[in-house]
Amino acid sequence: MNSILLRLFSAFLIISLLIGFTSCGDNSGDNSDLVTTDGAAADEVVTAAETESLIPNVDLGGESYTILNLHSYWGMYTTICPEELNGEVLNDAVYLRNQRLEQALNCKIIDTRTGTEGDYGNNIDSNNSIGKKSVLSGDDSYDVMYLSPTTVANEMAQGYFLNLYSLENFNLDAEYWDTAYNDSSKIGENLYCASGDAHLMGYDSSWCLFFNENMLEKYGLEMPYDLVRQGKWTIDSLFEYCNAVTNLNGDQSYKWEQNGNSVYGLSAHPNAPDKIIYASGERYIKTNEEGLPYFSAGSERFYDVCTKVANLFGTEGVTFNAHWDDFNASTGGYVYLFTTNRSAFLTAEIKAAQLMRDMDDTFGMLPLPKFDESQDEYQTTMMGNFCSMLIPVTNARSEDTALVMDTLAMLSHDEVIPVYYDSTVSQKGLRNEDSIEMLKIMRASRGVDMAVVYDWNADLASALRTKFAKGDADIASLIERHQKPIEAKMQKMIDLYLG
Repeated sequence: MNSILLRLFSAFLIISLLIGFTSCGDNSGDNSDLVTTDGAAADEVVTAAETESLIPNVDLGGESYTILNLHSYWGMYTTICPEELNGEVLNDAVYLRNQRLEQALNCKIIDTRTGTEGDYGNNIDSNNSIGKKSVLSGDDSYDVMYLSPTTVANEMAQGYFLNLYSLENFNLDAEYWDTAYNDSSKIGENLYCASGDAHLMGYDSSWCLFFNENMLEKYGLEMPYDLVRQGKWTIDSLFEYCNAVTNLNGDQSYKWEQNGNSVYGLSAHPNAPDKIIYASGERYIKTNEEGLPYFSAGSERFYDVCTKVANLFGTEGVTFNAHWDDFNASTGGYVYLFTTNRSAFLTAEIKAAQLMRDMDDTFGMLPLPKFDESQDEYQTTMMGNFCSMLIPVTNARSEDTALVMDTLAMLSHDEVIPVYYDSTVSQKGLRNEDSIEMLKIMRASRGVDMAVVYDWNADLASALRTKFAKGDADIASLIERHQKPIEAKMQKMIDLYLG
């Protein structure tokens, strides 16, 4: 197929997909048929035609805008500027989004990707180092940087990046920005890093539950989708499902054996307890009316949540506290258990779906559970070492850059995210409509604990995970021991931000 035919074919695929979403009631947005916990439909989002009218009528004179970005990270989709149309639907949707933006605003966006494909964890460290050195040296090569706030927290507080609230061309309250994440990243009225639909790492790094539909059918269990829709998907519900499938199958114990037969309810990544705490609506750090952070991990509800978390992760067989190495068979890698039918549920980031396309059984996706039915909404957290958008102070055309990035996020919301949903749930040519709906529910309140953004709670979280794996919820002394060191780190950051 020559290049012209390939471009036409790819464009046809994207248009067909978008028409398909519209015909299913999606209305080209990612929340149009979002179901809230009381079963009511959410408000309609902006249609494609309305989005067209919202593109700014601005001519940027053919200027180029360069984005510092990482090449890859643990298999997540990090590309902002694909080199060409290649027939892969997500690649081509992103390519056509860029083309539309560049034509509308008369500009060029350049994605400078550091690191190498498949270098995974090392890429993010290299990217952060390049970004910091560039700003500190006064280099103006990059208009935008995607860096990990955990690594550049001090530089943000010391004024090496612009306060995004100071830029009028950002519409940070719009639905194409992650308001929950951004609210967790600000101190007072200072926001230096933001997440939105322009970069798909925010989606791929979001935590969820995968479950094996075939295994649930085998055990006579209903699919949990309706529980989610009814607001009844809770930690207790997850425990009941996991307990129902737990089976030694002739093994002597639930200790991991690669050639064993035991089946576990949940295959849990080592960091999963933190994510369940977040999904339950609890935080290590919250903010007051002035936007200032305070330590919040010692509340009565926090202890109640941790009691349920300890029961879930500490009950033998119900949960296997797996190894972080995805497919390591000898140690019991968390994804390996799930893909070999040794567990019915899996805690993982959404990007894990790409690793399981060839799985024999059909898998579905769910948000992490609520604490109880009285909790207002499901809450989804992203990974800690997540890259978000920053504008360096070396940028002399910051308002134009804000215009470009805001428009890019808006177009992504309408034209890329529906394709992302479809490609994420694709298995053997099947399209899982239920899981697409679940992805939309997860998107609605995606965020992160401020303690994670600034890496204040790492020691406490690690100590709690050790307790929970043993089923131990006696954590008051741990909370008390770690509170003052966390508050000291927090105060240091406040002083840097507010002077």
